[in-house]
Amino acid sequence: MQSRVLVIDSSAAGIAGDMLVAAAIDLGANQKATVDAMLSAKEHLRGCSRLEISVKNVVKHGFKAKHVSVEALETVQERRADEMISALQDTLSSLSLSKEAKNFAAKSLKTLADAEGRLHDEKASKVHLHEAGSIDTLVDILGVAYALDDLGIFANTKVFATPIAVGGGTFSFSHGRVPNPVPAVLEIAKQHK
Repeated sequence: MQSRVLVIDSSAAGIAGDMLVAAAIDLGANQKATVDAMLSAKEHLRGCSRLEISVKNVVKHGFKAKHVSVEALETVQERRADEMISALQDTLSSLSLSKEAKNFAAKSLKTLADAEGRLHDEKASKVHLHEAGSIDTLVDILGVAYALDDLGIFANTKVFATPIAVGGGTFSFSHGRVPNPVPAVLEIAKQHK
């Protein structure tokens, strides 16, 4: 089978899970099935009373694209990594995905938990994920894994990425005012250079 190439160009505007899901749907991944997979996270993570996902066609700087929006109402403000990992595993078990897609999803969340654990000098599974403990994290991981699997990316595609535009400035969140990119992103970049 001939190998394909996928180039993820995040040099202009960075990259986020919802952006990657939208791009994969724009490439031809099944939109309804991808959204359904994302919505299934609600059944496996406590404290989410509402989860809505919309996909819209947009035009940005003259180019057509897809835009994915995730709206959630959560009664839980933060979760530990072990709860998120368990919810992801339960959700993955309920989905028809390739072994490679499931491994990709699990590794994505583990990478985040490991980085947070190193930053807080805690065991990765016990670290509180604060904002990253939102259902949005699971939804993004599931959407990317499902859409890329639907496109056959895990089977016969070489994936390349451009250097990431990380932005600048500062913003406030649970740990106070921090520079952009946030410490967890820098930790992940340091571990995967």
